[in-house]
Amino acid sequence: MSLKYSIMEALAGDQKKKFCQQLEEHESVSDLPDWCYKKYDVTKTGDDENPVFAIKSKNSEAARAILYVYGGCGILGPSKKQFVMAARLADVTKSVVYLPFYPLAPKNNVRFALRWLQKVYADMLKEWSAKRIVFVGDSYGANVAMSLCYRVAGRPSKLVLISPAVGLDDGEGLEKRKSSEENDRMMSVEADRLIAANWFKNVHLDSSDADPIRVDCSNFPPTCLFYGTKELYAESIGQLVSKIENGDVPLELVKKKMCHDWVLLQNTGEGKKALKQIAAFIEKEFGPVQPKVVVPPKSDDESTADESGSDQIEEV
Repeated sequence: MSLKYSIMEALAGDQKKKFCQQLEEHESVSDLPDWCYKKYDVTKTGDDENPVFAIKSKNSEAARAILYVYGGCGILGPSKKQFVMAARLADVTKSVVYLPFYPLAPKNNVRFALRWLQKVYADMLKEWSAKRIVFVGDSYGANVAMSLCYRVAGRPSKLVLISPAVGLDDGEGLEKRKSSEENDRMMSVEADRLIAANWFKNVHLDSSDADPIRVDCSNFPPTCLFYGTKELYAESIGQLVSKIENGDVPLELVKKKMCHDWVLLQNTGEGKKALKQIAAFIEKEFGPVQPKVVVPPKSDDESTADESGSDQIEEV
């Protein structure tokens, strides 16, 4: 670990209580920060409640498109770090970065947001071939990116996952999170409880729409996965890695003795190096992967008795 990261970690202290308070207050944003408009070419589509921003470096030609699903636990809008990440992705990868402000809890749940994002991706396919599109997601956004990749027919060319929040069930996954909680400065079992009550309302925690460990990774595109061994989900991420590898998916794995979402710390040497690794991965050519013939499981949208609730939730 760099000295800068070590100092940041020490000064940050334990943020669990503060983060839970943010989740309870449903803090959100409605627009990009001013500096994005000044330094980048920005196009806005969609409506004021759920806009989609396309961000690219000024006066540049984009080689591809990135759908960046930020992680806000399905409750919060993008953070300052995530705005910086979107902008730097545009610069370093020479891409148009699509940053959707997808529907959030408590009004909506993950399944409603996934259907909304499928429409966003369908619109992207009108301008870009799937071979020139990459999905990037961090934290709970990495979960959504995986679930979205599983749902869509024309899958993207690459998948980049940053600290996916996996192992969310109340059995073995809960025990793993409890054993790792002391090492994580932000995420906590209590935060996951709040997220489950809102973002996963009317959705089983063992559903593929909630937990990427349940996603069938067969025929997934080449994947790059970053995570920290000091994060709440570290032990379960190891299980996800095995699942991806067992699906014969080309996988590049980067793990460090760092916190959840450490890649977003773009003021540290580790964060900057990770961004360069993402750019190199996106540029890398992979040989053709022999597709597996799989029988698709029953869709999560085919509701069971326990999942028959509405995905758009009335506010009370």
